[in-house]
Amino acid sequence: MTQARLDLNQKAKMKLYKSSNQKSKSTTVLFFSYETITLKLYLEIVRSLDFKKLIVTGAPTLEECQKQWDSIIQRCAESNGGLDYVGFIDLSQRYGYLLQEYNVVKAWITTLWFKIDDKIIEQLTERGYNIITTKDNPKYDNTITISENYKRSLIAALQRSENLVTKLKMTANELRLMLDGKEGGRQEMMFDEIMAYLQLRGLKIEDDLKLSRYIELLKIMNKSSKEEVNG
Repeated sequence: MTQARLDLNQKAKMKLYKSSNQKSKSTTVLFFSYETITLKLYLEIVRSLDFKKLIVTGAPTLEECQKQWDSIIQRCAESNGGLDYVGFIDLSQRYGYLLQEYNVVKAWITTLWFKIDDKIIEQLTERGYNIITTKDNPKYDNTITISENYKRSLIAALQRSENLVTKLKMTANELRLMLDGKEGGRQEMMFDEIMAYLQLRGLKIEDDLKLSRYIELLKIMNKSSKEEVNG
């Protein structure tokens, strides 16, 4: 191969590298933060627990989205003096773990419908799921074929995985109770109610009100209320 051809190939590789690098930069993960998230979006996430609504650009994992949400909740608690942060984070992380576990287990079982994968079976066994692949299995039924045993064990595993859904619902309910103030947490208000409340206090509010600004307004109003009482 000639030197000219080598130089041409090298330039092509460099162009490909730059293009790949630019593509990587363009898909950088960017979230809404405490400073940039609107109050309306914040309340939507409180109600739906859909942490992916925090994504501005990129394709982060659910765990990364949840960490960003946790950081917003922490800043919120630090700003308004909330004391329920630790309990909320504990529940929030538990919810995220259960959701991730459910999605992974369902994906694994779906894969096993199409092919036997020893690594996946090992992972499921560690989680207490019994997938029958040999006659040595204690739950092997001699009255049916090994293929039928395998299929039935997958159905049983699928049914068992639904227990995670029950746990998810229970955890989500605990989170809502905390956010509704029924268990000592902050009182959640609907967006329209908050807007009406602030406007009644003589404050001009826009629909794109930031969460951070809302917290500041609450602090101002609380201070004014205390001064009125003491005055």
